[in-house]
Amino acid sequence: MDEYIRAVESEARPYKNQPVDTVYWGGGTPALLNQQQIGRLVDFINNHFEVDRKAEWTIEANPENLDLTKARFLNSMGFNRLSIGIQSFDDSRLKFLGRNHDSEMALKAYESARAGGFENINVDLMFSFPGQTIDDIACDIVRLKSLRSEHVSLYGLTVEENSRFYVKRLKLDDQDLQARQYQFICEQLENHDLKQYEVSNFARKGFESVHNSNYWNGHSYIGLGVGAHSFMDNRRSWNVSKLAEYLQRVELGVSPCDGFEELSQETLLMERILLGLRKNEGIDIERIQQALAYRLSEDRLVILEEFVKEGFLLRDNAQLKATIKGRLVLDELSSRLI
Repeated sequence: MDEYIRAVESEARPYKNQPVDTVYWGGGTPALLNQQQIGRLVDFINNHFEVDRKAEWTIEANPENLDLTKARFLNSMGFNRLSIGIQSFDDSRLKFLGRNHDSEMALKAYESARAGGFENINVDLMFSFPGQTIDDIACDIVRLKSLRSEHVSLYGLTVEENSRFYVKRLKLDDQDLQARQYQFICEQLENHDLKQYEVSNFARKGFESVHNSNYWNGHSYIGLGVGAHSFMDNRRSWNVSKLAEYLQRVELGVSPCDGFEELSQETLLMERILLGLRKNEGIDIERIQQALAYRLSEDRLVILEEFVKEGFLLRDNAQLKATIKGRLVLDELSSRLI
């Protein structure tokens, strides 16, 4: 871990004095670092970058890595937002996922976060497990509501190529059932003052994720570490995904970048539209076109109008928004538009 921290610091050196208004420690396990390691990296970030004094500092933690001592320390180091990967309150489903915690451990971790001073907590929740019923989901929602977290990130179980589930040829339930489950969860969270502001994200007023909103709004970001992505000056780049190769490259003074692409005005426009449609507030296409000095082709405008007629999108004055029906199939709509 010490070697990895040194490598991240080395990778960051070209960004000296870069203004930063959000800091996100992700990847699921940064809370595994000990206090000395966390303190060193926090100090480096504060000294190396121009971090806004009101910056949102988020760190992800799995329940098994979070106790009261760790929570208090993280809060004292300036982290003001904590994301806990609970996923489910059903022990059988946690075992199915291969998680290293059970529901009791998850609840204790959450309580530790609160007692440790965190007033902005996100909870990750997963649904669409094979065989999962609406009643099963309702039980998870009841437990979730009792926590009164400020934010919830919702994920449907997916089978990624070459994953354990892919090798086992895991079959997910049909899309209609998943759609009903998703709509049920959205309604339940809305009734509990957790307002949906993006396809997979819900928050109490004023607790929307600033960092993730930057992604959806097309802002720049610097990614450091294994597999990290960056986006600056219309250029997207990504690091190698294997730890040994990342460490070796940095040690040799070679860039850990594994690839990049220069985004054309057309690509930037499409991404702004597609990412913007993930947000409940939708997009003002005319404003985006003016900002990028590039306009949609006529055939794509026709496709968007078809989506409106089919009930996937709706017009609200200048804003174009995805309906609940549209949010369920945004990936498919995106592929048709591209």
